Amino acid sequence: MQSERERLRSTEILRTSSKAIPLFFHRSYRARRYILRVTDDGAARVTIPRGGSRESARLFARQHAGWVQRQLYQLTLRPRPARTLNEGSEILYRGRKVTLSVNGDRLCFGDQIVTFSSAVEDFTALVRTRLWEIAAREFVPRALELAQQYGVKVRRILVRSQRSRWGSCSVRGTICLNWRILQAPAYVSEYMLIHELMHLREMNHSARFWKHVAAACPRYAEAEQWLDDHDHLLRQG
Repeated sequence: MQSERERLRSTEILRTSSKAIPLFFHRSYRARRYILRVTDDGAARVTIPRGGSRESARLFARQHAGWVQRQLYQLTLRPRPARTLNEGSEILYRGRKVTLSVNGDRLCFGDQIVTFSSAVEDFTALVRTRLWEIAAREFVPRALELAQQYGVKVRRILVRSQRSRWGSCSVRGTICLNWRILQAPAYVSEYMLIHELMHLREMNHSARFWKHVAAACPRYAEAEQWLDDHDHLLRQG
């Protein structure tokens, strides 16, 4: 059975007068109204406020389909960012922008150095593999440490590359974390680990669940906002 978050993030179609585009839903406990935005990759996303419904969000998107179409047109006028990572490209690393630089056969960004073949010009796979490795090396032991600290039992912890979620927790105690959390500031990645661990106490997003989260992570609202603002990272291949 899908969780509420999985259902809300699942894709539907919004039809404008000229095309059909992906429509995503996201529930925010902080939002006071429905919010519609067009993402950089050409999808529409509706934020559902506390007490709101998916049906109302869908109607809200349909009522503003004309606005969405105009935003999509404006999007076509913007320069398209490169899909590949090359020398000089900027990426998010631990919450700040760093530039990829090359020194001989070494690719450097932040505090990282990756050796590569002289024939390589597209560094996308190298960078993402390195970030994934760092995430697995750091997040798994930290999550186990936090699990012990908060007295919850974890069956296993996996680091994956998900396109629609920063993390998930199964009823059997398996936690999956997205390697892209490494691109966030430290307080955000710490929050994400705590968020999934608290699901081992409450497998929902009830008021009691958020009470557990707030007690363990006072900056949770700020971290949630960062994740909301950067969810485009999830769809970057």
